[in-house]
This record gives sequence, C-alpha cells and structure tokens, in this order.
Amino acid sequence: MFAKIDSGLFAGRASLAAMAILFSTHSEGALAADVLGETLTDNGMIVEIAESGVQMNAALRNQKFDLIVLDVMLPGENGLDICRRLRAGTNIPILMLTALGEEIDRIFGLEIGADDYVTKPFSARELTARIRALLRRTAYAPDERDWSKVLRFNGWRLDPIRRQLHDPSSVPRSIGSWLSSPCPC
Repeated sequence: MFAKIDSGLFAGRASLAAMAILFSTHSEGALAADVLGETLTDNGMIVEIAESGVQMNAALRNQKFDLIVLDVMLPGENGLDICRRLRAGTNIPILMLTALGEEIDRIFGLEIGADDYVTKPFSARELTARIRALLRRTAYAPDERDWSKVLRFNGWRLDPIRRQLHDPSSVPRSIGSWLSSPCPC
C-alpha cells in the first residue's frame, strides 16, 4: 500500500510528502491493507496497495516516497530483505508492521534498518500516530539529494560528496587550508 500525505506537516516542501506501505497478499493481509488504507485516507493520506516487493520496487522507481510501512511476511522477497536492501541505498524511514512479535524479531528488524516496529494485531490510531511521528522527525531532516548536490556561489564550487572546493578559476582548493587561511574575498 502506498500513500501520499496531504497535510500541514510538510508546508514549504516542493512536493507532497509520501508514504509507501507494503502488505502481504494473503487474505488477512489484504483486508488489513484495505482497513488501514481507509484509516490513513481519513487522516489526509492518499493510499495505493502494492502486494509484493516487485510492485513496491516498480512504484519506488516511478515516484518518491517519504516513508515505507513494510510487512515482514511477503511473497517472494521477504520484508526483512527488502528493509536491508532499502537501507543500504536510502535513508527513507521504514516502519515494520508484522505478526512476528518476539523480542528477537523486533530487535533484528530495528538492527537491520527499520526505524520503528509494530506488531499485529495493532491499533490503527497508534499506527497512524507512529507514522506521523516518523514523518515529523524526517520532515526537518535534510533531503538526501541535498547532500549530493554541487553547490555554486559567487564563482566558487563546492562538491560535498568529493569534499572538493574550486575557486572561480576552477583551481581546486583544500577545504582545510581554505578555512585556516585569510578569506580570499
């Protein structure tokens, strides 16, 4: 299930905040996805359903999401593997929603990269509050793309990924020596 958030939490952002929620395809999971989808819709979110990791991957390639709620027990690639893979390439918040509620399951889910872990059965109100809390915390965090963007100012160029600073004549400058020397302005 995927949801776009349309709320005041994200005033000033260029696009609507979004949340990706993924549930398993068995009948209980599909019913839970529909019920949760209605609850999230009632709370100002637009909801879509993805029934597998393959569908979720396709949606993630076509759209930016701000949060993923992920079921552990999925057909094909399981939610833990998906969480580990997503965490390796992105800082998108991940909330695990699963029937696996033993302490070791919760700890493992958090250690592989989930930001929160909710077990079934769950309260829709609590889940909505946890989603909003995760989104609030990440709404103020810098966008991942901001860290890789080359910054240009007054002829200078700063590449934060390569940790390089170039002066207006394109001469590379050491950031450390530039900070310790008098301002070349």
